Amino acid sequence: MILFVSLSAVVAITWLVPSFSAATLNMLFRLRGSLPPPNDIVIVAVDDASLQEIGNWPWPRSVMASVLDKITGANPRAVGLDVIYAESSDPADDKLLTEAIRHNGRVVLPAQLTESETAQPDLQHGASVWLVPLPEIKGAAASVGHAHADPDVDGVLRTIQLSKADAEGTRLWAFGLETLRVAEAIPADKIEERRDSLRLGRYEIAIHDEAEQSSIPGVTVIRPNEMFINYLGPPGTFPYYSIADVLHGNVPASAFTNKIVLIGAVAQTMGDTRITPFVAYGGADSRSGTGMPGVEVHANVIETIRRNAYLRPVSDWLSFAVALLVILMASAIIRLLDGWRVVASLAALLTLIIVGSLYAFNHLFIIPPVVPMLTGFFTVVPLLLLNNSIMASRDLDNKLEALARIQKRFMSHKERQEIFNTPLSFIASILRADIVALFQKTASDRFQLKAYAGRKPDKDTLSSGINGEERVDDSSSPSLRVPLVDNAEVLGELLVKRSATAEPFAENERQLAQEFAASLASELRAAERNSKLQAQSLTLNLPHNVIWKLRAVDDITAHLVARIGFMNRVFTSMTDGLLVADITGQVVFANPAAIHFWDGLDKDTLAGKSLTELFVERHVFDLERLRETMREVMGGRSVQMEVEQVTSAGRFYTLQFSAVVSRDDSGIELQSETNDSLVPAEQNIIGLIVIITDITKRRELERVKAETLQLVSHELRTPLTSIRGLSDLLLKFPVPEGESKEILETIYSEAVRMNELINRYLDVTRIESGAQHLSSKPVAANDLITSCAQSLSPLASEKGIQINLKLEEPSPMLFGDAQLLTQAINNLLSNAIKYSPAASEVEIGSASHDSNVSIYIRDEGYGIPKEAQERVFEKFYRLKRDEKSKEVGTGLGLSLVKEIVERHSGKVSLESEPDRGSTFTIHLPIQRS
Repeated sequence: MILFVSLSAVVAITWLVPSFSAATLNMLFRLRGSLPPPNDIVIVAVDDASLQEIGNWPWPRSVMASVLDKITGANPRAVGLDVIYAESSDPADDKLLTEAIRHNGRVVLPAQLTESETAQPDLQHGASVWLVPLPEIKGAAASVGHAHADPDVDGVLRTIQLSKADAEGTRLWAFGLETLRVAEAIPADKIEERRDSLRLGRYEIAIHDEAEQSSIPGVTVIRPNEMFINYLGPPGTFPYYSIADVLHGNVPASAFTNKIVLIGAVAQTMGDTRITPFVAYGGADSRSGTGMPGVEVHANVIETIRRNAYLRPVSDWLSFAVALLVILMASAIIRLLDGWRVVASLAALLTLIIVGSLYAFNHLFIIPPVVPMLTGFFTVVPLLLLNNSIMASRDLDNKLEALARIQKRFMSHKERQEIFNTPLSFIASILRADIVALFQKTASDRFQLKAYAGRKPDKDTLSSGINGEERVDDSSSPSLRVPLVDNAEVLGELLVKRSATAEPFAENERQLAQEFAASLASELRAAERNSKLQAQSLTLNLPHNVIWKLRAVDDITAHLVARIGFMNRVFTSMTDGLLVADITGQVVFANPAAIHFWDGLDKDTLAGKSLTELFVERHVFDLERLRETMREVMGGRSVQMEVEQVTSAGRFYTLQFSAVVSRDDSGIELQSETNDSLVPAEQNIIGLIVIITDITKRRELERVKAETLQLVSHELRTPLTSIRGLSDLLLKFPVPEGESKEILETIYSEAVRMNELINRYLDVTRIESGAQHLSSKPVAANDLITSCAQSLSPLASEKGIQINLKLEEPSPMLFGDAQLLTQAINNLLSNAIKYSPAASEVEIGSASHDSNVSIYIRDEGYGIPKEAQERVFEKFYRLKRDEKSKEVGTGLGLSLVKEIVERHSGKVSLESEPDRGSTFTIHLPIQRS
C-alpha cells in the first residue's frame, strides 16, 4: 500500500507540476557551473561602448559593411550576421552592405516569424510569415536561418527548434545550424531527418521530438526538430569583441582567422536577450540575473552540435521505473536496518541520487529524473517511518502487558515482600529497634503481617488491637504504632518496638517514623494501582494512545518512586552530599548536594545507577580501588579518601564510605537474600552510605598559600640577594667613593622596592580576603581625579610630563570607598607617568554613560603588546621591557587596581598599541540622586 501511494505521488507530481522538473534542470546547470568556451567561436558585439561611439541603433549600413570587410580580410570560416535588414535604407549604404556580404561569401543572415494581417474573418490573428532581409541582401548571403526562439512556460529558453515553417509551409533551418553548415561546407541537401535525430554532415543531432508522416495525400508534416541547448555557462562565457574596436583596428586579424564569427546585439538596451538556466548564476564577475544575448544563444547552439553534447531527457515511464527503484531501496533500508544505520543509509541514498544525477547530466548528457526520484524518496520515507512508529506502539503495548504481568507476579510472590525488608532494616538501625514490622490492611478490614526486620512479632503483638491509629506505649517495652495513610485511607500500620531496657522514643524519632510510614504507604498504593492496571483487559489489535501508555508506565513505576521517598525526606537538607546504596551497589537515594559531584547528571538519573557506573566508569577511581574499599566497608571499617572530580568547575572532594549495619547483640537480622552483589553480603550489612564533602575551598586556600609563598619568596629573594651582595662588596673590598655611592643607591632602590612589594601585597591580600572594609559613601569622581593629579604632579614635573584634566561637568557621582578608589587611580596615573617618555602628555578624565561612570588615564608611552594585555592584571606579572628598565615596580599595582574596582562592582579595561600609548579605563556604577 505504501509503495502504491508513493508511486502515485511520483506520477502526480511529475505530470501535474512540470515546473518542478524545469527548476531542477536549472539547478543542474548551476551546480555544473561554467565550461571553457571554444577558441574558434567569437562574437562581434553591438555593445554599449559601440552605441556611445557610433550612435543610436539603427546604424548606417555602411558601418556594418566596414565591419564585414575587416572580418573578411581575416578569412573566417563563416560569419553569422544576427541582424535582419528587411527594410530599405540609403541605396548607397544598402549597396555597400550587399557587396560586403557577397565579397565574404560565407555570411548567414537571420529571419524571424511575424504575424501578418489577414482578411479572413474566422481568424483572430494574422498568418505567420517570414520576415527576411531585402532580396538583394538575401541573395548575397550564403544562407538564411531562422532566429526564432520559444521559451518554456516559466520564460526560460531551454530548447531550440532546428527547423521552423511559416503559414505557407516555407521551412528554414535554425540560424546557428545554418552558420555551422556554412562553416563546415556541408551542402544544404546533406541535412537528413531521421526517426529521433537530425543528420548534418558528420553530426548526429539528438532531437526531442519524432518524425511524423501525414495520412493525407499531398500534405507534409514539418517537424520542428526540437533540441535541448547545453549552455556552456552564463552570459559572457564566449569571447566578445566590440564593433568599435573592430572598426578602429584594435582587434588583430588572427582573432577571426579560420573561426566562426557571430555578429549581433549584446547591449541590454536593445532588448535582444533570453532568460537561460543560468539567469540566477552567481559567478565571480557578478553576471547574476542578466539575460543572455540572442547572438550568444546561437553560439551555444553551434557548440552543442559540435561537441555532440545533446541533452537527452528520460522518458516518463523510465523515470517512474527509476523512482520505483529508489522507493524499493528506501523501503529495504528502513525495514532491514535500525538506529543510526538507517539515518546513515538514507543519507547515502539521498547523496547517491544527487551525485548520480549530476554525473549523468555532466558526463552522459542525460537529463536525470530528479523530481520523480526525490518525490519517491520523500514520500516513502515518512510513510514507512510512520508505519514503523505504529508497529512500535503496538509492540510497546504488548511489552507493557508483559511487564504488568511480571509486576503482578512479583507483587504476589513471596519475593515481593523482600522489597520492604531492606527499608525496614534501615529504619531499625536508625531507631535502634528490635522489631520493625509492616502490617497491611486486607479486604476484610483486618491487618496481616506483610514484612518485618529483626525478630518476628509474637502472637501477642499480632493480636494486640491493631486499629490503624497512632499510639506510643512506653509502659514495658517502648513501642510506636504509625498508620500508613494515603489520601485519607488507612492502608496498614508500622510497628516499631525496642527492648525493655531501651529509652522511650523522642519526638524527632517519632517524626522520622511518620515520614517512613508515609513512604511505605506510597509503596503499598503503587502495588494496588499495579494490580488494578493488570485487571484491565488490553486490546492489542490497535495500539493504545500515548496517555494510556503514560498511565501504565506511571502505575508500574510508582513503587520505585515510593522506595526512595523516605530517604529523600530525611537527607535532602544535608549540606554534604549523600548517597545511599543497597547491598547490590545500586543507588536508591541521592540528596541535592551529591548531584554537584557528577557534572551533567541530575537527581533523577543519579538514582538507580550502580557505584561502578558512578565511580569507575566516570573515572573517579578504578575498579580495583572500589572493590578494596567495599571489602573494608563490609568488614565494618569506614573508608575516607580524597579525589579530584574533573567537572566544568574542577573541584576536590572527600568520599567517606560507611556501612549501614544491624546490631548483632540486639538480635536484628536481615530477612532477605541478595544476589549479584558487588561484594558478598554479610548478614548484618543492609546498605552503604557515601558522604561527599566538598573541600575545594580548603584545597584552593592551600594552593594559593603555596603559590603566594613561592612568588613572594622569589620576589623578595631577588632584592635581598642584590642587597647582600653589594653590602658584602662594601665590607670586604675598598671601593672608590664614586662607585660606593652608586652601590648605596642600588641598595636603597632595592630596599624601596622590597618595602613597596610588601605593602602592595598586603593591600591586595586584605582586599581579596575581604578584611578591608569598604567605607562607602557618595563621592565626586572629579574630586578623586583632581586629588590624584595634584599629588603626582611633582613626579610628572621631574620628567617634564604634562597632566591634562578633561572632566565632565557637573561631576559624576560615585558610591564607594574614596581612599581605595584614590589608591586605584593613583596606581594607574603613576604607571602612566613612569612608563611614558619625557616631555610627553598624560590625560586623565571622567565621563558618564547611562548607569556607568568612566575614569580613564591615557598616556603616550611605550604601549603594551596585545599578547600581554590579558596578563598585566595578574599578580607579580611585569613586562620584560619593564623588568629591564630602571623603574621600580612590583607587578602588584594593576592587580590591586583590579581588586579595588571589582569590590566596587566595576571593571577595568585596557586599550593599547605598541609605541602609541595605553588607555586604562575604570568603569563604576553611577550614584543616582
